[in-house]
Amino acid sequence: MGYEIAQINSAYIIESEKIKIFHGNQIYPLALLLWNRAATQGNTFARIKMGDYHYYGFGTERDYIAAVVHYTLAADQYSAQAMFNLGFMCEHGLGVHKDIHLARRWYNLAAKTSSDASIPVFLASVKLEASHLLSELQLLNTGSIGTGRELYNEQWRKRSRAMEGSGKAGEDS
Repeated sequence: MGYEIAQINSAYIIESEKIKIFHGNQIYPLALLLWNRAATQGNTFARIKMGDYHYYGFGTERDYIAAVVHYTLAADQYSAQAMFNLGFMCEHGLGVHKDIHLARRWYNLAAKTSSDASIPVFLASVKLEASHLLSELQLLNTGSIGTGRELYNEQWRKRSRAMEGSGKAGEDS
């Protein structure tokens, strides 16, 4: 497989374009190959880079599902960055079903794993809660859930029907 640190260093040099050895369309596929070799040997940083390459479509087709797989493998190795990325993907439904509760969990795990993640997690959590609140308010305003008066009237009709049915049965006895 090779020496993973050398593979990481080579991939970094290639993708930084500090040395003009390769043409533009050759850079990312070759760097992806080197990141993949290092990730296969268990390097967490390389695993995150694999997720990034699939997320953004560098050197490969954009594939959110593959990005989730790579980020999950890195998160299993206690990478706060991978956990944060998974939270973002769950929040927006990229490669997974949109799930704000799971997004919250990933964000919280990232903050617990590394204190460096506390500020980004705080900002992401504020954004998550604000967007969740706004979507709930929009549902109320568009009538998808119904106004409070409509809900009250519907519940009143159901209770009235139930009482009429039980009242008639009580009158027969």
